[in-house]
Amino acid sequence: KIKKPITPHHTMFDKMVIKLLFKHHHILILLVLLFSLFNFNFCKGTKLKPLRVKNIGEIVKEPSGLTYCNTTNSLYAICDRGSCHYIYELSLEGELKKRLEFNKKNFDDLEGVACDDINKLLYICEEGKRVVTSFYLDNYAKSSSYNHVLKTHNSFEVPREGAEDDSSGLEGITVLPNSNIIVTNEKRPGLLLEMDPYTKQLVNKVKPSYAKDYSGVSYDPYLNKMWVLSDQSQE
Repeated sequence: KIKKPITPHHTMFDKMVIKLLFKHHHILILLVLLFSLFNFNFCKGTKLKPLRVKNIGEIVKEPSGLTYCNTTNSLYAICDRGSCHYIYELSLEGELKKRLEFNKKNFDDLEGVACDDINKLLYICEEGKRVVTSFYLDNYAKSSSYNHVLKTHNSFEVPREGAEDDSSGLEGITVLPNSNIIVTNEKRPGLLLEMDPYTKQLVNKVKPSYAKDYSGVSYDPYLNKMWVLSDQSQE
């Protein structure tokens, strides 16, 4: 049963923005940029100075997705290596808190992760298979020290809607206040797809044309808008 949307809780910071530095498609350093929306005027070309810098390469090999959970006040990262079968829970300083394990035989090429604070779920998406899976947050099948085995909540396939290139499939994922999710199809064609994860049905489709690809998406509850990232257009 879907819980009713709630007003997002204010944490010690009014807003968090995560910026990832890429080199040869490998994320090298995580920069956490913290600032106040109420005291900051957005404009194109504005330079933000990071308050903290943490190299997470030794913890998460080849990270491909990152999200923040207000419920746990933690970051969650995934990687798309074949041997990677964890969601990594990190502190805001980039230190490892937990490794959340899933069966790697059932998953391939993970590209996106998102947190549903309302229903206490973690979502991941697979690029080529076009499958979205949700796990229970802090409700594990097994636990020991840093390692915890995740319990699956739901899983469904996202319709292609004209997409034929499996290497440019699902890239980004975010959760809306109504508990629906938005996933991006990277390119050929670039799409923003809204899915109801409980009925597993496509609710809405947008085909933007302002960028070469669409590699990331994040819903902003404070502005009630979505931030969309393009790797190739660098926007």
